[in-house]
Amino acid sequence: MGIFTIVVLFIFAIFGIIIGIENNAVYVSIKFFNTYWNAIPIVLIMLYSFMAGLLFMLIIKIGDEIRFRSRIRKLEKHIRDLKVELDEIRILPIIGNKVEEEKEEEG
Repeated sequence: MGIFTIVVLFIFAIFGIIIGIENNAVYVSIKFFNTYWNAIPIVLIMLYSFMAGLLFMLIIKIGDEIRFRSRIRKLEKHIRDLKVELDEIRILPIIGNKVEEEKEEEG
């Protein structure tokens, strides 16, 4: 992570903490799938929302990481194959010259 990203995340964390402290006495009621919760502190709702966002981004990043590692393995295999092919091509003129020299000696 870059320093800039860390600084921005730190600023947002401090901002969230300040908002949570300032709204400590605020309570809300929630209806979620026909279930009612009364008098829940808004700080808890903010915290749960933040954690849900982290979990969602973690799932997305794990998928990206798996895809990128798979692509890296395929590209490394392709590089190995190309190196083998290049080594074979480098050997060809040497073998070709020996064969021509042997034909000249025989002829």
